[in-house]
Amino acid sequence: MSTALNAFKDDALTAEQASNILAGTANASATGVHELRYSLSMVSAVAAGLGMSFRDTNSALGVLANNGLKGSDAGTSLKTMLSNLEPKTKRAREAMYEMGITTKQGANLFFDAHGKVKSMAEIAGVLHDKLKKLNPQQRQTALYAMFGSDAIRAGTILYKEGAKGIDEFNKAMSKVTALDVAKEKMNNAAGALEILKGALETFQIQVMTPLLPVIKDAGLQFANWMSSIKPEQIQAMGDKIRDAGQAVLDFANFIRDNWVPIRETVIALAAGLVTLRAGMLALTIISTINALMVAYRAGTIAATLAQWGLNAAMLANPIGLVIVAIAALVAAGVVLYRNWDAVKAKMSAIWDGIKQAAADAVNFMIGEINKLIGLINKIPGVNIPIIPKIDWDKAKNPGGGTKPLTGTKNILGPAKKPKQTFNDARTKSIMSGFSHHAGIDRVPRDQYPISAHKGEKLLTKAEADAYRRGKGGNSYAFNVTLNGSGSTEKDAEKLFEIFVKKVEAAGGAGA
Repeated sequence: MSTALNAFKDDALTAEQASNILAGTANASATGVHELRYSLSMVSAVAAGLGMSFRDTNSALGVLANNGLKGSDAGTSLKTMLSNLEPKTKRAREAMYEMGITTKQGANLFFDAHGKVKSMAEIAGVLHDKLKKLNPQQRQTALYAMFGSDAIRAGTILYKEGAKGIDEFNKAMSKVTALDVAKEKMNNAAGALEILKGALETFQIQVMTPLLPVIKDAGLQFANWMSSIKPEQIQAMGDKIRDAGQAVLDFANFIRDNWVPIRETVIALAAGLVTLRAGMLALTIISTINALMVAYRAGTIAATLAQWGLNAAMLANPIGLVIVAIAALVAAGVVLYRNWDAVKAKMSAIWDGIKQAAADAVNFMIGEINKLIGLINKIPGVNIPIIPKIDWDKAKNPGGGTKPLTGTKNILGPAKKPKQTFNDARTKSIMSGFSHHAGIDRVPRDQYPISAHKGEKLLTKAEADAYRRGKGGNSYAFNVTLNGSGSTEKDAEKLFEIFVKKVEAAGGAGA
């Protein structure tokens, strides 16, 4: 539209008229407004200079597009043809004279008596009338002689279409206006969004326009405030921002430089909390078992005796403290295990002198905890694994240094499968830590080491399943009568031990 209004000023077109011509041309032809832009940029100056209208120029470009000539190629070819409507060479003048387009007196059928170029329909009509009697070879020779190698494309198409083709195209392009095209393009989801966007922009303009004076005043006041700040105040603010940024940087550097101990501490605390949670769950189970024993007053074992047994275990040391101690030991073990290489490197000079003392201290703690665990395990249905002790001398590698035993790793994570040998000290040490004198419900993994007792029977998985379903195994029903009295903790422990032995003896005898 801008090209039309600037190049074809003599047409005195309005913006609406120029838009309608462009929309009509694009709609009636095989080209689009985008390609018409390049076509017009090539031909507009020459066409307007000859006095051709914007509509006629677009008609010619539309007809060329329908015959496969589009874009800048169409504009260039049409420009060259229009430039040669008045012959420039001797050969062109002879060709036009032979075909009767020009006369000796200087008349030219492409122009009127006033020297203004005729309409595109009239020009196409002249070409069609004067060349229709020639064969294809003669026609191509004549067109080449008149217009040249580039413009022969436009000349051939206009000859073929003639005045009739131009007139029909003019009618087709008049059926559609720019408004019609716009309505059709907006009649879809994308158009609806475009309308919504326009409405929002209009709303923003309407809302913000009254606020412009306020925004202007606020901007000026802020500018005045900024200009009134003293250099020392700006420096102070900069120092505060710098100090804050440095504090953040220092903290980040601290995390980076100490990441390994921070990471290991977090892992150890997490392991300890997991162990504590498991221990508290065990405590809940123990309390539930005790409640069931108390409730089962109709049984042959007195509820009072069951209460004494639990009290004896509790009096030895509060179970909560036992659990916390185990959790703390696990946390310490995790840190030691995961950082053992670093610890060994830093303590290599004094390690030989303190390793046995450290092992004795750790084993003492483990022994005390194992006593408590053993006492708790005397409660029917409770089976807390015993923690294996550490033997630093037997855990040395052939090349030097030490490594945690398989039994020790069992409380920190999944243990590796032990080898199937039972004649070395290490294997015996491992197996000694997995004694299940109160029985075990299920084997936790393949090649799990276990210390069995004389007279015990080990079942396969199938036998164990059958036993649980009541289809195999032995069922014992027995009564145990036990009388005793006492008032001290030691008396309670002794009485409870006697009770356990009686129960085991009665069951083993088939009672």
